[in-house]
Amino acid sequence: MITADCDIPIPSTALQQALNDIINLISIEDGALCSLINIEEEMLKSIRLDTHSITEIVTINESVNCIIKNVSRLQLLLQFKLEDTKNLLLKANDFCESDELEE
Repeated sequence: MITADCDIPIPSTALQQALNDIINLISIEDGALCSLINIEEEMLKSIRLDTHSITEIVTINESVNCIIKNVSRLQLLLQFKLEDTKNLLLKANDFCESDELEE
């Protein structure tokens, strides 16, 4: 068992499951961001096929740039979440191993 800051015992299996759930959610979020990038790609392809004014093309390009920047920022945040989760998972494994050794 692992104890939280308030000394409430947390079963190691519950902690492992919670961390696995976080990893799955990060994966889902990453998939959603990839879908956004694919949508932007399809929009750019459709622009090439249609005739647009220079003003329209510039406006669309600025929109795509904005979305790509935001997606990149969100992916960086997801990377931080994944690294934090990995560190928590390693700590949880260390606690589990030390608990097994004490028993």
